[in-house]
Amino acid sequence: MTRSVVLLPSVQRNHGLNGYVEGEGMHVVGERARDLLSRAPGFSVRLIWPGLESGPGYPLLRQQQREAAEWLRGQPGPYEDKIVLNLHSDSGATSHVFGLYGVAADGVRRQSYRLAAAVAPAVARRMSIGYVRVVTRLGDMDFSKYIFYAEQEFISALVECGSHENAHDVRVLTGSPDAVARGIIEGIQAYFGVKPPKGAKPGVVWRRGAFIVTAPGAIARSAPSRAGRVLRPLGPEVYATDGYTDGGQRVAGSSRWYHIARESGYGWVHSSAGRYTECKEVLGEREVRS
Repeated sequence: MTRSVVLLPSVQRNHGLNGYVEGEGMHVVGERARDLLSRAPGFSVRLIWPGLESGPGYPLLRQQQREAAEWLRGQPGPYEDKIVLNLHSDSGATSHVFGLYGVAADGVRRQSYRLAAAVAPAVARRMSIGYVRVVTRLGDMDFSKYIFYAEQEFISALVECGSHENAHDVRVLTGSPDAVARGIIEGIQAYFGVKPPKGAKPGVVWRRGAFIVTAPGAIARSAPSRAGRVLRPLGPEVYATDGYTDGGQRVAGSSRWYHIARESGYGWVHSSAGRYTECKEVLGEREVRS
């Protein structure tokens, strides 16, 4: 089985601290990520970077999406084994990583959330950034309408790999691009359910299960961190899950966070809020085991 991945580094000329330019910096990170993923078994990878953007209308951003879709159409395998990951850095004084996803009535394309939710925490971990959010909206900004999603027919997400206006993030982006790239690859592998090499820090393990909330004050967050946006409080009931990570923020002595599945409303919940059981399908009936 071959998974096909297109990496689209930013083409923006946004200037950051110490001479950092977003498009140039993300191009370097993207090349390192491409080289790493090219050596991983079971992956076919393409990087598309036509240079820095100029002129109105974002012609190069749109060109990237068209070329990505054209290449993926020619790749073998089903739709769900083909993804587009857009790599950018953000603005703002606060150190942060954002995973941006789009939503649509089409259920398959909702995997955009899973992609963002797998890659953003892995990048944040490698960049030593504690503030990570996975969002489709920020205030009035609806990312479902952005080019990376609205003009891409395949599963896509965008990761803001730190802020080019934060000194810590710029030091990592310029001084340790390999670390950022490794976070990207770990996130992609986690999205596809590929186990990391022995000794590597864990990403997201996508596995069906159920989480029984037993503790008062349980909260679903947009990322496996207390800095993740609060989605909603969770009452004392059973929630379907589709994955977990041991790479989230350490709370009450544990870094284990569970990902709430689509049918239960999405989000992340820390292990201290209740009890997890793994589910597997047996002869068409669901068997639950602790």
